[in-house]
Amino acid sequence: MSYTLDKSSSIPLYIQLAHALEKDIRSGVYPPGSRLPTEHELSSRHRLSRVTVRKALEHDSLSPLLERYPGKGTYVASKKLSRSISGVTTFSEMCKLQGMKPGARTIKLELTDATPYDQEQLRLKDGERVLLLARIRYADGVPVSLETSHFSEDYLFLLNEDLTDASLYAVLASHGIHYTSSSKLVSIKLADYAESRYLNVEKGHPLLKLDSVVSNDSDLYRSISQQLCVADRFALAV
Repeated sequence: MSYTLDKSSSIPLYIQLAHALEKDIRSGVYPPGSRLPTEHELSSRHRLSRVTVRKALEHDSLSPLLERYPGKGTYVASKKLSRSISGVTTFSEMCKLQGMKPGARTIKLELTDATPYDQEQLRLKDGERVLLLARIRYADGVPVSLETSHFSEDYLFLLNEDLTDASLYAVLASHGIHYTSSSKLVSIKLADYAESRYLNVEKGHPLLKLDSVVSNDSDLYRSISQQLCVADRFALAV
């Protein structure tokens, strides 16, 4: 966007540039996810030093609106999803409430050996296996979380379901399973190589780790899930 900085003003040039860029971002000139001009481009366009441009990009009014990726550039921050960690709220419901389109891609759906934690939480008998479901969840086409769920063999019907872009809870509800209670534990982890590839972030990028155990009213149906949410694309509300 073309705008003129007033070099005779008492307002420092870096603040003028920061406010001009902020106005462009908020008015949609640079929409969420778009790339800003480089420091070199801004410096040349406004005949400013790189130091002045860098100070503008780091200004308090502007920096929360930006995301920096080493070697790639500076981008306008994507809209964050806000999710309550109390109660049972589905990912699809959360997206739709915030005007975003939910999506999902299954990367693994298989029977596997149960861990001691699986046996305890899912109340499995000796020798019972678990159904493992791993999916990437998208909001407006952007990967925001990697979701892994463990189920008892009572859920083998999921092997015959198309879970692409589907709400898992809606699929379960169609089989008469309605989750009503949930316990959650939140922590932080750094993305490993595989997680970074799935979520399109750098290795070591901070992730919000949300471990949950959910059940229905009678507590007969239970499942375990772990969500790894991209920290700068997700906000958890308490």
